[in-house]
Amino acid sequence: MKHYQQLAVFLGPPLSACLAYALCAAVVPGYVGAWVFLVPWFIAHLAQATWLRAAGVAALFGVTLSALVLNGTHHYGFWVFGLGVLGMGSQFVLFGLGGHLLTRHRVLSPWVPLSLTVLYVIVDVVYSQMTFLASARLAGVLAFSPFWLPLAAFTGSTGITFALVYINTALAQLLVARWSRERLRWSEWRGRALSVLGIIALLCFLGFWGKVSASPGQGQASRFAIVQGCIRRDEYREAYRNPKIQRAIWDRYVTLTEQAVAAGHGHVLWPEGALDVPLRKVEADLAQFLRSHPCWLTAGFYEIEGTNRYNTVVTLDAGGRIRDRYRKHLLIPLAEARHRREERIKLLNLTEAVVATPICYEALFPAYVRGLVNQGAQAIFVFTDESGLQREGTSMILLGQGILRAVENRRYLVRVSQSGLSAAVDSSGRIRAQLAQDLAGVLAVEVAWRSDRSMYTRFGEWFACLLGLGAPWIWWKLRRQGRASPKTSVLGL
Repeated sequence: MKHYQQLAVFLGPPLSACLAYALCAAVVPGYVGAWVFLVPWFIAHLAQATWLRAAGVAALFGVTLSALVLNGTHHYGFWVFGLGVLGMGSQFVLFGLGGHLLTRHRVLSPWVPLSLTVLYVIVDVVYSQMTFLASARLAGVLAFSPFWLPLAAFTGSTGITFALVYINTALAQLLVARWSRERLRWSEWRGRALSVLGIIALLCFLGFWGKVSASPGQGQASRFAIVQGCIRRDEYREAYRNPKIQRAIWDRYVTLTEQAVAAGHGHVLWPEGALDVPLRKVEADLAQFLRSHPCWLTAGFYEIEGTNRYNTVVTLDAGGRIRDRYRKHLLIPLAEARHRREERIKLLNLTEAVVATPICYEALFPAYVRGLVNQGAQAIFVFTDESGLQREGTSMILLGQGILRAVENRRYLVRVSQSGLSAAVDSSGRIRAQLAQDLAGVLAVEVAWRSDRSMYTRFGEWFACLLGLGAPWIWWKLRRQGRASPKTSVLGL
Protein backbone atom coordinates (compact mmCIF):
# COMPACT_ATOMS: atom_id res chain seq x y z
CA MET A 1 0.00 0.00 0.00
CA LYS A 2 2.88 2.28 0.77
CA HIS A 3 4.23 1.94 -2.78
CA TYR A 4 0.83 2.85 -4.25
CA GLN A 5 0.71 5.94 -2.05
CA GLN A 6 4.19 7.00 -3.17
CA LEU A 7 3.20 6.44 -6.80
CA ALA A 8 0.08 8.55 -6.28
CA VAL A 9 2.14 11.34 -4.74
CA PHE A 10 4.49 11.29 -7.74
CA LEU A 11 1.86 10.98 -10.47
CA GLY A 12 -0.78 13.17 -8.83
CA PRO A 13 0.66 16.60 -9.78
CA PRO A 14 1.32 15.77 -13.49
CA LEU A 15 -2.12 14.20 -13.88
CA SER A 16 -3.70 17.17 -12.12
CA ALA A 17 -1.80 19.50 -14.47
CA CYS A 18 -3.16 17.65 -17.52
CA LEU A 19 -6.69 17.79 -16.12
CA ALA A 20 -6.36 21.50 -15.30
CA TYR A 21 -5.02 22.20 -18.79
CA ALA A 22 -7.99 20.36 -20.34
CA LEU A 23 -10.42 22.33 -18.18
CA CYS A 24 -8.71 25.62 -18.98
CA ALA A 25 -8.73 24.90 -22.70
CA ALA A 26 -12.47 24.26 -22.56
CA VAL A 27 -13.54 26.93 -20.08
CA VAL A 28 -10.88 29.61 -19.57
CA PRO A 29 -8.21 29.32 -22.30
CA GLY A 30 -4.91 30.86 -21.38
CA TYR A 31 -2.30 30.34 -18.72
CA VAL A 32 -4.27 32.38 -16.21
CA GLY A 33 -7.00 29.74 -16.16
CA ALA A 34 -4.65 27.30 -14.48
CA TRP A 35 -3.99 29.75 -11.66
CA VAL A 36 -7.66 30.56 -11.14
CA PHE A 37 -8.66 26.91 -11.03
CA LEU A 38 -5.75 25.79 -8.89
CA VAL A 39 -5.65 28.30 -6.05
CA PRO A 40 -7.87 26.04 -3.87
CA TRP A 41 -5.71 23.05 -4.75
CA PHE A 42 -2.54 24.89 -3.74
CA ILE A 43 -4.00 26.13 -0.48
CA ALA A 44 -5.42 22.75 0.49
CA HIS A 45 -2.29 20.73 -0.29
CA LEU A 46 0.44 23.15 0.72
CA ALA A 47 -0.99 24.28 4.04
CA GLN A 48 -0.11 21.00 5.81
CA ALA A 49 2.83 19.90 3.64
CA THR A 50 6.52 20.00 4.47
CA TRP A 51 8.77 22.50 2.71
CA LEU A 52 10.32 19.78 0.54
CA ARG A 53 7.00 18.27 -0.46
CA ALA A 54 5.50 21.69 -1.17
CA ALA A 55 8.38 22.49 -3.53
CA GLY A 56 8.24 19.05 -5.17
CA VAL A 57 4.48 19.09 -5.77
CA ALA A 58 4.59 22.62 -7.18
CA ALA A 59 7.59 21.76 -9.40
CA LEU A 60 6.00 18.61 -10.86
CA PHE A 61 2.77 20.42 -11.51
CA GLY A 62 4.41 23.53 -12.94
CA VAL A 63 6.78 21.74 -15.32
CA THR A 64 3.98 19.52 -16.66
CA LEU A 65 1.55 22.37 -17.22
CA SER A 66 4.24 24.62 -18.72
CA ALA A 67 5.26 21.90 -21.18
CA LEU A 68 1.62 21.53 -22.25
CA VAL A 69 1.17 25.28 -22.68
CA LEU A 70 4.44 25.77 -24.57
CA ASN A 71 4.24 22.73 -26.83
CA GLY A 72 3.51 24.99 -29.79
CA THR A 73 6.88 26.74 -29.44
CA HIS A 74 8.99 23.69 -30.28
CA HIS A 75 10.00 25.27 -33.59
CA TYR A 76 12.28 27.65 -31.69
CA GLY A 77 14.49 24.72 -30.74
CA PHE A 78 14.92 22.30 -27.85
CA TRP A 79 16.96 24.65 -25.66
CA VAL A 80 14.53 27.53 -26.00
CA PHE A 81 11.61 25.22 -25.27
CA GLY A 82 13.40 23.65 -22.29
CA LEU A 83 14.37 26.97 -20.76
CA GLY A 84 10.82 28.25 -21.26
CA VAL A 85 9.42 25.22 -19.41
CA LEU A 86 11.91 25.63 -16.57
CA GLY A 87 11.21 29.34 -16.31
CA MET A 88 7.43 29.00 -16.26
CA GLY A 89 7.61 25.90 -14.03
CA SER A 90 9.74 27.75 -11.48
CA GLN A 91 6.92 30.30 -11.26
CA PHE A 92 4.78 27.60 -9.67
CA VAL A 93 7.59 26.65 -7.29
CA LEU A 94 7.88 30.24 -6.04
CA PHE A 95 4.14 30.52 -5.67
CA GLY A 96 3.97 27.14 -3.94
CA LEU A 97 6.68 28.00 -1.41
CA GLY A 98 5.14 31.42 -0.82
CA GLY A 99 1.72 29.86 -0.35
CA HIS A 100 3.18 27.29 2.05
CA LEU A 101 4.84 30.04 4.09
CA LEU A 102 1.65 32.09 4.28
CA THR A 103 -0.72 29.23 5.09
CA ARG A 104 1.45 27.03 7.32
CA HIS A 105 0.56 28.66 10.62
CA ARG A 106 -2.16 31.17 9.77
CA VAL A 107 -4.56 29.41 7.44
CA LEU A 108 -7.50 31.47 8.67
CA SER A 109 -5.73 34.82 8.76
CA PRO A 110 -7.61 37.49 6.78
CA TRP A 111 -4.32 38.54 5.20
CA VAL A 112 -3.74 35.18 3.49
CA PRO A 113 -6.07 35.78 0.46
CA LEU A 114 -4.65 39.24 -0.11
CA SER A 115 -1.05 38.05 0.31
CA LEU A 116 -1.51 35.13 -2.08
CA THR A 117 -3.16 37.37 -4.66
CA VAL A 118 -0.39 39.98 -4.47
CA LEU A 119 2.20 37.19 -4.66
CA TYR A 120 0.45 35.81 -7.75
CA VAL A 121 0.39 39.20 -9.48
CA ILE A 122 4.03 40.00 -8.65
CA VAL A 123 5.36 36.60 -9.70
CA ASP A 124 3.25 36.59 -12.83
CA VAL A 125 4.22 40.09 -13.96
CA VAL A 126 7.92 39.35 -13.38
CA TYR A 127 7.80 36.04 -15.23
CA SER A 128 5.68 37.38 -18.07
CA GLN A 129 8.68 39.55 -18.95
CA MET A 130 10.90 36.45 -19.05
CA THR A 131 8.80 33.79 -20.77
CA PHE A 132 6.82 33.37 -23.95
CA LEU A 133 3.35 33.94 -22.54
CA ALA A 134 2.13 36.83 -20.40
CA SER A 135 -0.15 34.79 -18.20
CA ALA A 136 -1.80 37.56 -16.18
CA ARG A 137 -3.30 38.99 -19.34
CA LEU A 138 -6.64 37.26 -19.61
CA ALA A 139 -7.46 35.63 -22.93
CA GLY A 140 -9.74 33.15 -24.58
CA VAL A 141 -13.37 32.94 -23.60
CA LEU A 142 -13.14 35.87 -21.17
CA ALA A 143 -12.26 38.15 -24.07
CA PHE A 144 -15.28 36.93 -26.04
CA SER A 145 -17.74 37.23 -23.13
CA PRO A 146 -20.27 40.09 -23.30
CA PHE A 147 -20.08 40.43 -19.51
CA TRP A 148 -16.32 40.66 -19.08
CA LEU A 149 -15.54 42.87 -22.04
CA PRO A 150 -17.05 46.16 -20.76
CA LEU A 151 -15.02 45.72 -17.53
CA ALA A 152 -11.72 45.95 -19.36
CA ALA A 153 -12.17 49.65 -20.20
CA PHE A 154 -12.35 50.40 -16.46
CA THR A 155 -10.31 47.77 -14.63
CA GLY A 156 -7.88 46.53 -17.28
CA SER A 157 -7.32 42.79 -17.74
CA THR A 158 -4.84 42.71 -14.86
CA GLY A 159 -7.49 44.20 -12.58
CA ILE A 160 -9.95 41.48 -13.63
CA THR A 161 -7.26 38.87 -12.97
CA PHE A 162 -6.62 40.34 -9.52
CA ALA A 163 -10.35 40.23 -8.69
CA LEU A 164 -10.78 36.62 -9.87
CA VAL A 165 -7.77 35.29 -7.97
CA TYR A 166 -8.77 37.37 -4.93
CA ILE A 167 -12.30 35.94 -4.85
CA ASN A 168 -11.08 32.43 -5.55
CA THR A 169 -8.48 32.56 -2.78
CA ALA A 170 -10.93 33.85 -0.17
CA LEU A 171 -13.42 31.10 -1.01
CA ALA A 172 -10.65 28.50 -1.07
CA GLN A 173 -9.64 29.54 2.43
CA LEU A 174 -13.14 28.77 3.68
CA LEU A 175 -13.03 25.38 1.94
CA VAL A 176 -9.73 24.58 3.65
CA ALA A 177 -11.35 25.45 6.98
CA ARG A 178 -14.16 23.06 6.13
CA TRP A 179 -11.81 20.23 5.13
CA SER A 180 -9.62 20.65 8.21
CA ARG A 181 -12.72 20.92 10.51
CA GLU A 182 -11.62 24.24 11.88
CA ARG A 183 -14.12 26.69 13.30
CA LEU A 184 -14.55 30.26 12.12
CA ARG A 185 -16.09 33.03 14.17
CA TRP A 186 -19.07 34.65 12.49
CA SER A 187 -17.14 37.91 12.16
CA GLU A 188 -14.39 36.16 10.16
CA TRP A 189 -16.93 34.44 7.92
CA ARG A 190 -18.85 37.67 7.45
CA GLY A 191 -15.74 39.64 6.55
CA ARG A 192 -14.76 37.24 3.81
CA ALA A 193 -18.28 36.88 2.48
CA LEU A 194 -18.87 40.64 2.36
CA SER A 195 -15.53 41.34 0.67
CA VAL A 196 -16.22 38.71 -2.02
CA LEU A 197 -19.78 39.95 -2.56
CA GLY A 198 -18.55 43.54 -2.64
CA ILE A 199 -16.00 42.78 -5.35
CA ILE A 200 -18.58 40.87 -7.40
CA ALA A 201 -21.07 43.74 -7.04
CA LEU A 202 -18.43 46.25 -8.12
CA LEU A 203 -17.56 44.14 -11.15
CA CYS A 204 -21.24 43.86 -12.09
CA PHE A 205 -21.70 47.61 -11.73
CA LEU A 206 -18.67 48.41 -13.87
CA GLY A 207 -19.80 45.85 -16.45
CA PHE A 208 -23.26 47.42 -16.67
CA TRP A 209 -21.79 50.93 -16.74
CA GLY A 210 -19.38 49.88 -19.47
CA LYS A 211 -22.22 48.66 -21.68
CA VAL A 212 -24.20 51.85 -21.17
CA SER A 213 -21.30 54.24 -21.70
CA ALA A 214 -19.71 52.39 -24.63
CA SER A 215 -20.84 54.89 -27.24
CA PRO A 216 -19.23 54.65 -30.68
CA GLY A 217 -17.46 58.00 -30.32
CA GLN A 218 -15.72 57.51 -33.63
CA GLY A 219 -14.39 60.07 -36.00
CA GLN A 220 -13.46 59.65 -39.65
CA ALA A 221 -12.98 56.13 -40.99
CA SER A 222 -10.41 54.71 -43.41
CA ARG A 223 -10.26 51.47 -45.36
CA PHE A 224 -7.36 49.03 -45.47
CA ALA A 225 -6.66 45.66 -47.06
CA ILE A 226 -4.94 42.93 -45.00
CA VAL A 227 -2.90 40.43 -46.99
CA GLN A 228 -2.67 37.04 -45.23
CA GLY A 229 -0.04 35.02 -47.08
CA CYS A 230 -0.11 31.80 -45.01
CA ILE A 231 3.54 30.93 -45.60
CA ARG A 232 4.43 27.78 -43.69
CA ARG A 233 7.43 27.64 -41.38
CA ASP A 234 9.07 24.90 -43.46
CA GLU A 235 8.75 27.11 -46.56
CA TYR A 236 10.63 29.89 -44.76
CA ARG A 237 13.40 27.46 -43.79
CA GLU A 238 13.82 26.25 -47.34
CA ALA A 239 13.65 29.79 -48.77
CA TYR A 240 17.12 30.58 -47.43
CA ARG A 241 18.61 27.88 -49.67
CA ASN A 242 16.12 27.74 -52.52
CA PRO A 243 15.63 30.86 -54.71
CA LYS A 244 12.55 29.27 -56.32
CA ILE A 245 10.74 29.20 -52.95
CA GLN A 246 11.80 32.81 -52.31
CA ARG A 247 10.26 33.76 -55.63
CA ALA A 248 7.08 31.77 -54.87
CA ILE A 249 6.61 33.62 -51.58
CA TRP A 250 7.16 36.96 -53.30
CA ASP A 251 4.69 36.07 -56.06
CA ARG A 252 2.02 35.08 -53.55
CA TYR A 253 2.17 38.44 -51.77
CA VAL A 254 2.36 40.37 -55.04
CA THR A 255 -0.65 38.54 -56.47
CA LEU A 256 -2.76 39.14 -53.34
CA THR A 257 -1.70 42.80 -53.26
CA GLU A 258 -2.67 43.22 -56.92
CA GLN A 259 -6.12 41.87 -56.04
CA ALA A 260 -6.41 44.41 -53.20
CA VAL A 261 -5.38 47.31 -55.45
CA ALA A 262 -7.78 46.16 -58.17
CA ALA A 263 -10.58 46.22 -55.56
CA GLY A 264 -9.85 49.89 -54.94
CA HIS A 265 -7.79 49.73 -51.72
CA GLY A 266 -5.19 52.43 -51.44
CA HIS A 267 -3.41 51.09 -48.33
CA VAL A 268 -2.31 47.45 -47.99
CA LEU A 269 -1.04 45.74 -44.82
CA TRP A 270 1.43 42.83 -44.78
CA PRO A 271 2.13 40.86 -41.55
CA GLU A 272 5.29 40.57 -39.46
CA GLY A 273 8.18 39.04 -41.39
CA ALA A 274 6.04 38.79 -44.52
CA LEU A 275 8.93 37.78 -46.78
CA ASP A 276 11.31 36.78 -43.95
CA VAL A 277 14.21 38.57 -45.65
CA PRO A 278 15.98 41.84 -44.80
CA LEU A 279 14.22 44.88 -46.19
CA ARG A 280 17.29 46.08 -48.10
CA LYS A 281 17.21 42.94 -50.30
CA VAL A 282 13.70 43.63 -51.58
CA GLU A 283 13.48 47.41 -51.24
CA ALA A 284 14.15 48.06 -54.94
CA ASP A 285 11.62 45.41 -56.05
CA LEU A 286 9.02 46.84 -53.66
CA ALA A 287 9.54 50.35 -55.02
CA GLN A 288 9.13 49.14 -58.59
CA PHE A 289 5.98 47.18 -57.73
CA LEU A 290 4.37 50.07 -55.82
CA ARG A 291 5.03 52.48 -58.70
CA SER A 292 3.30 50.13 -61.12
CA HIS A 293 0.45 49.37 -58.67
CA PRO A 294 -0.04 52.67 -56.83
CA CYS A 295 -0.83 52.07 -53.17
CA TRP A 296 0.69 52.61 -49.76
CA LEU A 297 2.17 49.57 -48.03
CA THR A 298 2.69 49.03 -44.30
CA ALA A 299 4.48 45.76 -43.61
CA GLY A 300 6.72 43.89 -41.21
CA PHE A 301 10.34 43.35 -42.23
CA TYR A 302 13.75 42.74 -40.73
CA GLU A 303 16.23 45.60 -40.95
CA ILE A 304 19.98 45.22 -40.58
CA GLU A 305 22.19 48.13 -39.64
CA GLY A 306 25.79 47.09 -39.23
CA THR A 307 25.70 44.21 -36.76
CA ASN A 308 22.25 45.15 -35.42
CA ARG A 309 19.11 43.32 -36.52
CA TYR A 310 15.70 44.92 -35.88
CA ASN A 311 12.16 43.59 -36.13
CA THR A 312 10.48 46.49 -37.91
CA VAL A 313 7.20 47.74 -39.32
CA VAL A 314 7.69 50.21 -42.16
CA THR A 315 5.34 52.37 -44.19
CA LEU A 316 6.12 52.93 -47.87
CA ASP A 317 4.33 55.41 -50.10
CA ALA A 318 3.13 54.80 -53.65
CA GLY A 319 6.58 55.67 -54.95
CA GLY A 320 8.30 53.05 -52.78
CA ARG A 321 9.88 55.57 -50.39
CA ILE A 322 9.98 54.73 -46.66
CA ARG A 323 7.89 57.32 -44.83
CA ASP A 324 8.07 56.02 -41.27
CA ARG A 325 9.12 52.98 -39.23
CA TYR A 326 8.51 51.36 -35.85
CA ARG A 327 11.02 48.96 -34.31
CA LYS A 328 10.14 46.32 -31.74
CA HIS A 329 10.83 47.27 -28.13
CA LEU A 330 9.81 44.13 -26.17
CA LEU A 331 11.65 41.12 -27.58
CA ILE A 332 10.68 37.48 -26.98
CA PRO A 333 13.25 36.08 -24.54
CA LEU A 334 15.74 33.68 -26.17
CA ALA A 335 13.73 33.37 -29.41
CA GLU A 336 14.77 36.88 -30.51
CA ALA A 337 18.23 36.82 -29.00
CA ARG A 338 19.72 37.87 -32.36
CA HIS A 339 17.59 41.00 -32.51
CA ARG A 340 18.37 44.35 -31.00
CA ARG A 341 15.82 46.16 -28.88
CA GLU A 342 14.75 49.64 -29.96
CA GLU A 343 15.05 51.93 -26.95
CA ARG A 344 12.99 54.82 -28.36
CA ILE A 345 9.28 53.96 -28.33
CA LYS A 346 7.28 55.77 -30.98
CA LEU A 347 4.07 55.68 -32.98
CA LEU A 348 3.73 55.10 -36.71
CA ASN A 349 2.52 58.02 -38.81
CA LEU A 350 0.26 56.96 -41.66
CA THR A 351 -1.37 59.29 -44.15
CA GLU A 352 -4.72 58.64 -42.47
CA ALA A 353 -3.80 58.90 -38.77
CA VAL A 354 -1.25 58.06 -36.07
CA VAL A 355 -1.37 54.43 -34.95
CA ALA A 356 0.25 52.14 -32.39
CA THR A 357 1.91 49.15 -34.06
CA PRO A 358 2.91 46.58 -31.40
CA ILE A 359 4.61 43.59 -32.98
CA CYS A 360 3.40 40.14 -31.92
CA TYR A 361 4.55 39.59 -28.29
CA GLU A 362 4.23 43.28 -27.42
CA ALA A 363 0.43 43.12 -27.75
CA LEU A 364 0.29 40.83 -24.69
CA PHE A 365 1.24 43.66 -22.35
CA PRO A 366 -1.61 46.01 -21.40
CA ALA A 367 0.66 48.65 -19.85
CA TYR A 368 2.82 48.86 -22.98
CA VAL A 369 -0.14 49.27 -25.35
CA ARG A 370 -1.73 51.73 -22.93
CA GLY A 371 1.45 53.82 -23.04
CA LEU A 372 1.30 53.93 -26.84
CA VAL A 373 -2.33 55.07 -26.76
CA ASN A 374 -1.48 57.75 -24.21
CA GLN A 375 1.10 59.05 -26.68
CA GLY A 376 -1.74 59.80 -29.09
CA ALA A 377 -2.43 56.60 -31.05
CA GLN A 378 -5.83 56.72 -32.75
CA ALA A 379 -5.95 52.98 -33.48
CA ILE A 380 -3.93 49.82 -32.77
CA PHE A 381 -2.42 47.74 -35.59
CA VAL A 382 -0.88 44.43 -34.41
CA PHE A 383 1.57 42.78 -36.82
CA THR A 384 2.26 39.13 -36.01
CA ASP A 385 3.59 35.86 -37.40
CA GLU A 386 2.13 32.70 -35.83
CA SER A 387 3.00 30.31 -38.64
CA GLY A 388 5.21 28.26 -36.30
CA LEU A 389 2.51 27.67 -33.70
CA GLN A 390 0.28 25.72 -36.11
CA ARG A 391 -2.66 25.72 -33.68
CA GLU A 392 -5.90 27.58 -34.15
CA GLY A 393 -6.55 27.47 -30.39
CA THR A 394 -3.39 29.49 -29.73
CA SER A 395 -4.36 32.00 -32.40
CA MET A 396 -7.78 32.35 -30.77
CA ILE A 397 -6.15 33.10 -27.42
CA LEU A 398 -3.90 35.71 -29.02
CA LEU A 399 -6.88 37.21 -30.83
CA GLY A 400 -8.56 37.40 -27.42
CA GLN A 401 -5.58 39.38 -26.18
CA GLY A 402 -6.09 41.80 -29.04
CA ILE A 403 -9.78 42.16 -28.22
CA LEU A 404 -8.88 43.09 -24.65
CA ARG A 405 -6.35 45.69 -25.83
CA ALA A 406 -9.05 47.23 -28.04
CA VAL A 407 -11.61 47.44 -25.23
CA GLU A 408 -9.14 48.58 -22.57
CA ASN A 409 -8.19 51.61 -24.64
CA ARG A 410 -11.43 52.18 -26.62
CA ARG A 411 -9.58 51.84 -29.92
CA TYR A 412 -10.18 49.97 -33.13
CA LEU A 413 -7.67 47.14 -33.48
CA VAL A 414 -6.47 45.57 -36.72
CA ARG A 415 -4.68 42.25 -36.41
CA VAL A 416 -2.42 41.48 -39.39
CA SER A 417 -1.33 37.84 -39.10
CA GLN A 418 0.86 35.73 -41.33
CA SER A 419 -1.22 32.55 -41.02
CA GLY A 420 -4.35 33.79 -39.18
CA LEU A 421 -6.38 34.87 -37.50
CA SER A 422 -6.34 38.28 -39.19
CA ALA A 423 -9.21 40.42 -37.96
CA ALA A 424 -10.63 43.87 -37.34
CA VAL A 425 -12.04 44.58 -33.85
CA ASP A 426 -14.01 47.69 -32.96
CA SER A 427 -13.59 49.69 -29.75
CA SER A 428 -16.32 47.67 -27.98
CA GLY A 429 -14.64 44.34 -28.69
CA ARG A 430 -16.84 43.18 -31.56
CA ILE A 431 -15.09 41.39 -34.42
CA ARG A 432 -16.06 43.31 -37.56
CA ALA A 433 -14.15 41.18 -40.06
CA GLN A 434 -12.03 38.05 -39.84
CA LEU A 435 -9.99 35.82 -42.13
CA ALA A 436 -9.88 32.13 -41.25
CA GLN A 437 -6.81 30.28 -40.02
CA ASP A 438 -4.44 29.04 -42.75
CA LEU A 439 -6.42 30.71 -45.53
CA ALA A 440 -4.45 32.89 -47.92
CA GLY A 441 -6.44 35.89 -49.02
CA VAL A 442 -7.29 39.57 -48.70
CA LEU A 443 -9.43 40.99 -45.90
CA ALA A 444 -11.01 44.43 -46.33
CA VAL A 445 -11.35 46.31 -43.03
CA GLU A 446 -12.62 49.73 -42.01
CA VAL A 447 -11.03 51.59 -39.12
CA ALA A 448 -12.63 54.49 -37.25
CA TRP A 449 -10.12 56.83 -35.65
CA ARG A 450 -10.68 57.78 -32.01
CA SER A 451 -8.96 60.24 -29.68
CA ASP A 452 -10.94 59.76 -26.44
CA ARG A 453 -9.38 57.85 -23.55
CA SER A 454 -10.95 55.20 -21.33
CA MET A 455 -10.66 55.12 -17.55
CA TYR A 456 -8.02 52.39 -17.77
CA THR A 457 -6.03 54.37 -20.33
CA ARG A 458 -6.07 57.40 -18.06
CA PHE A 459 -5.46 55.81 -14.66
CA GLY A 460 -3.95 52.38 -15.31
CA GLU A 461 -4.18 49.70 -12.60
CA TRP A 462 -6.36 51.70 -10.21
CA PHE A 463 -8.80 48.81 -9.71
CA ALA A 464 -6.18 46.35 -8.46
CA CYS A 465 -4.88 49.04 -6.07
CA LEU A 466 -8.43 49.66 -4.85
CA LEU A 467 -8.95 45.97 -4.11
CA GLY A 468 -5.59 45.75 -2.42
CA LEU A 469 -6.46 48.64 -0.11
CA GLY A 470 -10.18 48.06 0.37
CA ALA A 471 -10.66 44.37 1.18
CA PRO A 472 -8.12 44.19 4.07
CA TRP A 473 -9.80 47.22 5.62
CA ILE A 474 -13.18 45.46 5.46
CA TRP A 475 -11.77 42.33 7.09
CA TRP A 476 -9.92 44.28 9.76
CA LYS A 477 -12.98 46.41 10.59
CA LEU A 478 -15.32 43.44 10.87
CA ARG A 479 -12.86 41.44 12.95
CA ARG A 480 -12.55 44.33 15.39
CA GLN A 481 -16.33 44.57 15.66
CA GLY A 482 -16.61 40.81 16.15
CA ARG A 483 -14.02 40.74 18.92
CA ALA A 484 -15.53 43.73 20.67
CA SER A 485 -19.07 42.29 20.70
CA PRO A 486 -19.87 39.88 23.57
CA LYS A 487 -22.69 38.37 21.47
CA THR A 488 -20.44 37.07 18.70
CA SER A 489 -21.54 33.58 17.81
CA VAL A 490 -19.34 30.73 16.65
CA LEU A 491 -20.16 29.08 13.38
CA GLY A 492 -18.97 25.51 12.96
CA LEU A 493 -18.22 24.82 9.31
